[in-house]
Amino acid sequence: MAGRKARVIARLALEKSWGPVGSGVMPEVEVTRVMTHLFAGSEGRKLIRDIDSHIAKLPGMDGLHIVEDAMDRRGIAS
Repeated sequence: MAGRKARVIARLALEKSWGPVGSGVMPEVEVTRVMTHLFAGSEGRKLIRDIDSHIAKLPGMDGLHIVEDAMDRRGIAS
């Protein structure tokens, strides 16, 4: 039972609180600029989906797309 609670809490924390590196200290425009530089376009979208797929393999994280969601919230085109 404790393992299930831990998975639920971890998933909730990732869904609600995770952000790209620097997003807590840098202006949003800078975070968007860096993410666009690194991940814009179809190749970038493939990379972030690969990252999300690795996260989704963790217990209780299936279907989680935190990196792709961060891109979409910032309007970064694929």
